Amino acid sequence: MTSAEYLHIAFLLSKKANSKDIRPNPFVGALVVDQNGIIIGEGYHQKAGEAHAEVNAIRHAKEKITDLSNCTLYVTLEPCSHFGKTPPCTHLIIENKIPELLMAYNEILSKGFDGHHFIAGLASHFRDLLVCKTPATIYLLEVGEQAQKLYGIQSQKTTQDFLLEGIKLANDCDLKYKVSQNQRLLVELCLMQLASITFDGEKKKLNII
Repeated sequence: MTSAEYLHIAFLLSKKANSKDIRPNPFVGALVVDQNGIIIGEGYHQKAGEAHAEVNAIRHAKEKITDLSNCTLYVTLEPCSHFGKTPPCTHLIIENKIPELLMAYNEILSKGFDGHHFIAGLASHFRDLLVCKTPATIYLLEVGEQAQKLYGIQSQKTTQDFLLEGIKLANDCDLKYKVSQNQRLLVELCLMQLASITFDGEKKKLNII
């Protein structure tokens, strides 16, 4: 199977969750595939505050084999909230780079990621950055030590006001997504609004319809 097909299976797996149980987190599914292309682990985010999809998938896989070094993990986690080989879209938002941001979103869609998951994940990412700003709440960030450091570095580049406004805009877009007649434009307008929060020039209000 192709990577897109594995991601589609993980996407269907994510829908097993009850939206009320995972709120405010997005639906996330994960697969562990061995070197022969066989799915040996499945998982999805079942409840807010509990194990993430990838953790559940890895636990499932380790019931079969202990060494996963030659396996591939497929996760429907929104690229905007993932620190990997490329930085999350949040960097482009913070730096007011609207053209680059729109191109990054287009690339994300071209890889088969869901726009609704993307914007819901962006809201969750802003929430995670917010809890990083206060030592007393950093334990609410359910990631590894290395990821915590990356979140901490990025959170210092933003203000609390920016993150609160970002959460509000992304959440509003999330709520309107299903009923929108032009979902791509809806998300693009939201991204442009987000990238304009700290813009020093003339701020133009973009209405999300």
